[in-house]
Amino acid sequence: MGLSRMIKSLAVASLFSFTAHAGQQLHFQQGTINIQNGQVQASFDMAQESVSSTEYFIVQYKNHITNSDKKKLKAWGGQILRYIPDDAYLIKANSAVIAKLSQYPTVNGVIAYTSALKVSPQFAKENAGLTSKILVRVMTEQDLKAVSNAIANNGLGQVVFAKGQHVGLIAPAQAVSELARIEGVEWVEPYPKFEFLQFPLEKEWVQSIHQESFSYDGYETGTKVMNFDAAWGRGFTGRGQKVAFADTGLDSGDLGTIHRDFKNQIEKGYAYGLLSFSWNDPMGHGTHVAGSIASNGASSGGMVRGGAFESKLIAGGMWSQLLNNMFPPNDITVMFSDAKKDGARIHSNSWGSAQNLGAYDQFAQTVDEFSWNNPDMLVIFAAGNSGLDENSDGRVDQDSIGSPATAKNVLSVGASENKVSNGGIQRKLGDLKTQDGKQMFPAEPLASDYLSDDPNGIAAFSSRGPTDDGRIKPDIVAPGTNILSVRSQVKDASELWGCIDQDYCWCGGTSMATPLTAGAASVLRQYLATARGMSNPSAAMVKGLLMHTATDLYPGQYGNGGKASGQELLETKPNINQGFGLVDMDRATALDQDFLMDEANGVATGETLSYNVDVTGRAFITLTYTDAAAASGASRALVNNLDIRVLRGGQVLAEGSDSVNNFEYIDLPNATGTLTIEVRGTNVPTPRGNGKLPFALIVSSGS
Repeated sequence: MGLSRMIKSLAVASLFSFTAHAGQQLHFQQGTINIQNGQVQASFDMAQESVSSTEYFIVQYKNHITNSDKKKLKAWGGQILRYIPDDAYLIKANSAVIAKLSQYPTVNGVIAYTSALKVSPQFAKENAGLTSKILVRVMTEQDLKAVSNAIANNGLGQVVFAKGQHVGLIAPAQAVSELARIEGVEWVEPYPKFEFLQFPLEKEWVQSIHQESFSYDGYETGTKVMNFDAAWGRGFTGRGQKVAFADTGLDSGDLGTIHRDFKNQIEKGYAYGLLSFSWNDPMGHGTHVAGSIASNGASSGGMVRGGAFESKLIAGGMWSQLLNNMFPPNDITVMFSDAKKDGARIHSNSWGSAQNLGAYDQFAQTVDEFSWNNPDMLVIFAAGNSGLDENSDGRVDQDSIGSPATAKNVLSVGASENKVSNGGIQRKLGDLKTQDGKQMFPAEPLASDYLSDDPNGIAAFSSRGPTDDGRIKPDIVAPGTNILSVRSQVKDASELWGCIDQDYCWCGGTSMATPLTAGAASVLRQYLATARGMSNPSAAMVKGLLMHTATDLYPGQYGNGGKASGQELLETKPNINQGFGLVDMDRATALDQDFLMDEANGVATGETLSYNVDVTGRAFITLTYTDAAAASGASRALVNNLDIRVLRGGQVLAEGSDSVNNFEYIDLPNATGTLTIEVRGTNVPTPRGNGKLPFALIVSSGS
């Protein structure tokens, strides 16, 4: 692919066909509201409380919101808080501003933000009444004290913490409706329970696999399946990069006594667990995770080492000795901010919630907010281990992604299979059972399959998408079955899936796939810095390039006999089982002429940027961008919408107009020639300070 013909141009009047858009529906988790000719109709029961004293409203425009609309709203004294789909803002304004907006020609309607829009539907689900810990989001930080005082003064619950825009409290479920009526409250939802995402196995299985002697074949760590060898051979080992992770801690938590596979690898450590003063790892999970990112393999002659073995690590320990369990800080962005302050631009998280699967909850929103405010920091989360075949059709069920992996801007990682037949857990999937004793995978072809016999397959337990609003998750997969990594030396630390000696043990889960992907991201950042001149690439570029170069595992490990015969993947990438596919570090670091554009300026609504790129053969085009966080009560998470169009000689070859995901992907056969690729700001209601939205564009060609 030649880059000499690359031309960048900006057009306000786009060549895209543009049809007038009429904003009439508002999309909330409770249902939809229609505003037409001054009449308001809702698909759910709206609260009837008095709204005369509220300062919080939703203003909907007749078409996509323009910069002129925003300037007028602000000039009148209105404060924009959130975007609400379609074409609306949640605002703070007095009655004079509302009167002006109601008469403004581009406004479709204004409604009060009432308590009916503030309560998570999860409270109405089965067993939700048992929820005792509740999370309240306030409109602005200035509302925090007043809301906290109102909760206490009205006896609605015991406030556990109040920080930023969140209040956590212990309260009976019947207090929820009263909480929602407090002025300044934006959203109320159950507080999730978090867990580490190793896949749990029966203890006797683990105890049966101790090995007195072990012969390595190179596949044990999972890096071989991901083609790390090719990247390492080119000199890309993560050198000069820093990766942070938050987990159960790391080995001894002391640089003087740390496991020798981490000697000179650790930059810093933090203790985040409740009443914890050490970042040591009494459980073992975090040490295994850290080893997959950046251990040096000293105890194995380099056979068991992380994907980015020359990167530095910043460890975060979330283990609470008091609770004998993990306890993430109430404000999880503290961990991300500490890491960034110390120089990390990748943060790996092998934990999440298995409650309210598929939901874009407060923790997903919080991570998206951090990513929006720190666009060069890639946050990575495990997708979860909630995959099962509940309807016994021989295929893993959909809709099992856990938060915060449901966030738009994170790189959500599912698990594929490693290639290990000697060591680890060698049991059939039909032997796996749920906590209540039911078979997880009772039907063929799943039942007789093994955990790590086919690297072209997805781990059966790996959580599948889509999210509740239809987005594709996970974004990518990496090996997560029978992964060998470093064992914690702390007395009584777990043996996880079993140990081969005092230095290394096996484990599995999306917990294991995630740090391998974090290592890949670190290696890729080194590649972008040294081979492509990007000293500080955006998270959108790193995420997009990993997705773009991933290997499509279609049709999966059970052949292409169709759904009835248990075909694993019914569609090519991207899809809700594998995302874009298996991380491929050979393709990601290939020293060719692929076109990479980390566009820092971006486009506004109605603007188009055009690029001319020469390609040979098939063209693969990926557009990614970091999106603004969605409103808590919105049922659609996408805020800003960018689209792409591909032309050759003035003829349109393909269009990407995804209005659900914050990416576009086009696979274009027979594309030889000079392509004009247009990136359009279809709708950018929440841009950066310059009024535009940055993006990353990747183009490659081949067979």
